[in-house]
This record gives sequence, structure tokens and C-alpha cells, in this order.
Amino acid sequence: MSVPKDAIFVDPIKGNDANDNVVASIARALELVRSTQSRTIVLRGGIHTLQSTLVIDPSLNGLTIMGHPEDSPAIVSGGVPMSGLKWKEYDVSNTSNIWVASLDAATMSSLPSKIRGLQHETLGRLTVARYPNQPGGIEVSCGYDCMINGGDATWTPPQFNRFGDVTYYTDMNPAHKRNNTDMGGGLDNWFSHYMIGTNGLCSVYDPPVSYWCSNYTSGGGAFAFRTPSGVTPKSLPNAPYKDIDDLLFFVWRPARWANWMFEIESYDQASLNFTFGKGGNQGARGNDQGGDFYVRFCFIYSNVSI
Repeated sequence: MSVPKDAIFVDPIKGNDANDNVVASIARALELVRSTQSRTIVLRGGIHTLQSTLVIDPSLNGLTIMGHPEDSPAIVSGGVPMSGLKWKEYDVSNTSNIWVASLDAATMSSLPSKIRGLQHETLGRLTVARYPNQPGGIEVSCGYDCMINGGDATWTPPQFNRFGDVTYYTDMNPAHKRNNTDMGGGLDNWFSHYMIGTNGLCSVYDPPVSYWCSNYTSGGGAFAFRTPSGVTPKSLPNAPYKDIDDLLFFVWRPARWANWMFEIESYDQASLNFTFGKGGNQGARGNDQGGDFYVRFCFIYSNVSI
């Protein structure tokens, strides 16, 4: 694609927002498009960071934002650059790849209160701290490894009355009954009526309705949906914790038919019991117990070394 003569260029390295021809930010380029006849913004190679949300409204009808055909790819990032970091080995072994870097005061002041993720210029997206650690620190499936065995914890039973009673609905209209009497294998008359349950433990869903909360669920392990309401692990590193606001539990259902994610509502430092808060809506069939699991701190605070 050729570059129009009236294009506005954005160069994250050499650009200057005071220069109408080659600016430093996409936001400034959009301002110029609104005040000129140009309808093309060309991004030079490099990382274009955004200070705020870009608003592209009907006044920019016909706008084209393109990379320069002779440059390396242009990357648009909503992140905050942290230059000058000096990474040092913390725990680098066959099963760990943990590095640390300290932030200076100037960088700290430019960051939000919580950092939801880190991107490295050559390594790409850095993984969030979790236990057990992923081999090599990369986010790939490790099968049945790098998890805490579900039997190495005591699971708090479901709170069946937490959201009130379930409202059942089963369509018994004969004209709507599905004829599956020839399925064989003992499956005759299974799944022949439309049925749902609303509210109750299905309140974790949006909308709060599911077949798995209905009155006559069928199939292997097809009892009504529920999840454990908490867990007491037999051991976690560095426990008890002072701050668990951002701790997440990733839990397989026993036999791994589904998996759940839980935020933490409360934590008893004496008993090491975690009470689950929001979550449990990621799977369908429930269980009183949890299976294999791991824990993860999903945020990195900007007032500590990382």
C-alpha cells in the first residue's frame, strides 16, 4: 500500500508532537487529522505507547492507520515503559526462571498502583508468580505436573444456601418431548425434556441459569452444580500470608472434567483456611471436593521490587 503525500507520520523515537509532519504520539496524529484534509496516519517502526484511550468517532470517517511499508512492524501498546531496568538472576534452574529488577523513584511515580502484566522487549510477556512454578516460567500445559494434588488439602463443603433456593423448570408438554427411546445402553428417556434451574448456586453464572441446576440432571456425575466453598492446603510456601487480596486459586474438578477459578473472600491465618469468594462459574458439572490446583498472585504491586 502506497503512502499518500498528505499522510501524517508518527515516530515513537524521533517524532515531536510540536511538529505537524512527524509527531510522537497517535493521539496527536488524530488531532491533526481532525483539523486537516489528511485521512492517513502512518506508524513508523517501534513501540507506540498510549497515555489514554484513543477515541475514533464519526468525525474520523475514512481514516486509515497503517504501518510504514519499509519499516519494521509498529507495535501499539497500552503499557507503561520502564526503561533502565537491570535484571538479575534470582532463581534460575531446570524448573525455575525467576529474575528480579528494582524500580527507581521516577519509574515508580509513572506506574499505576497495580501492574497487571509485564512485557519484556525480547522475552515477550513475562509470566505471573504462581505456585507450583511452571517449568521454565512459560505458560504452557504441563499435563499432570506442576500442580498441588487435590488430596493434599481439606476442602470446605459447598454453601448450598448462599444464594437462596433454586427455581426449577421442566417442560412437560408432551408435544415437546424428545423421542429417544431407541438410544439403548440404558439411556432411554434421558434428556427427553427441556429443563433448567435458575438462581441458587447457579447465581455464579450470568444469567443465573443452567441445565446443571435443574431438578433431574442426567449423565455420569450429573448431580446438581456446586463447588467447594473453600480450602485448607496442607502446605503452601511462606504461609501464612499477610496480604491475599490478589491471590487466585485455579482448581481442577476431580477427574478433570472441568476447572474453576476463585478469588478469596477471607483467610484465617491460624488455620490456613481460604474461603472462596467470586468464581466457580468457569465449569459446568460441580463437585463437593476440588482436584489438583495451583495458586497465583495476579498483580504485582508497584511499591515493591519486581
